Amino acid sequence: MCSTRRNHSAPSVGAIPPTSLRNPSPCSTIRSSSKLARHWARITIAGGKDDLIEDRASRMFTRALARPPTADEIRLSLLYLDTLSASRALTPEARYTDEQLWQDYAQSLFNLKDSSMSGNRPG
Repeated sequence: MCSTRRNHSAPSVGAIPPTSLRNPSPCSTIRSSSKLARHWARITIAGGKDDLIEDRASRMFTRALARPPTADEIRLSLLYLDTLSASRALTPEARYTDEQLWQDYAQSLFNLKDSSMSGNRPG
């Protein structure tokens, strides 16, 4: 869990090797990915309400993973979006403009482990 409490037994900044300063803490990484997801949600919403939810989800997936989603991945994405929408009692129209919905979807794409990206292809 992220905390702002200082560990008094930790060395002062002068004693920390420069390489440690370049590696972000888990807390700052979480905050950064959350900000990026929110920014991406806003851009997606601003892109227009005329596109279908499936097309929007597919475009985001393709941008996040540098490949188009499979039919099963799109089905699961839509199921995820439907579940989030239902849990928030969003109307069909609100699904297009709900920033938190699209931020959560973007965040889920950031957290997705893609076997094609890591070289762990099945078979």
